[in-house]
Amino acid sequence: MQTQHIRKQIRQAVAHETKTGTVAQLYRQACRASGQKPTEVDVQGAVGFVREYVEHAPALLEALETAARQAGVTQEVAPVLEAAENYFHQPMDFIPDQLGLTGLTDDAYVAHVLVQKVAEQYHQRTGRRLLPLPMDLAQANAMMRRLIGEPIASQLDNAVNQTFGAPMLQQVLQRLMQWNATLPVGRDPIWGNASINDVVNTKMALVTSSYSPQW
Repeated sequence: MQTQHIRKQIRQAVAHETKTGTVAQLYRQACRASGQKPTEVDVQGAVGFVREYVEHAPALLEALETAARQAGVTQEVAPVLEAAENYFHQPMDFIPDQLGLTGLTDDAYVAHVLVQKVAEQYHQRTGRRLLPLPMDLAQANAMMRRLIGEPIASQLDNAVNQTFGAPMLQQVLQRLMQWNATLPVGRDPIWGNASINDVVNTKMALVTSSYSPQW
């Protein structure tokens, strides 16, 4: 896996956000359009969530690769990680990368949702969790989906479904089902031992308590 390029993209995107405040501006505009008046705490919470969500993608892929190697299932997990990583490397995607941190939200969303879908299917079919419970990404993904908004969110979901429906990934799932265990990931690479749901509710309190703005 080659996540160095992704991390470089993210560093440049964070620097872009620091200089331009693009995510903060989009969030304020979206809130005003939906009749909300965000405080500076609300805005900084939203910017922090977006940054951490994007940074979480390569960190999660690296953590899963390490855990798979420790569990002896590298070959089973590798195609999922590669599919999640590949979207970051596409020069033309649904939200242009040139938009800084905003431009990487679709890349991170695709990576997270693909991993979550595989984990959910594995849990449904085996009764075991592929990832430890605190690392459930469903609420974080749902929040990012709300921020991205339509029609792009549905287009991203379709892209994930097409990838997950590929025979190769179905074969991966079958092999993981035969293994039938939980990956030894340990602490979340970004949020530590905190519940991801609690992180979302804290940083995005304005959104979770009222009508959700979208960019």
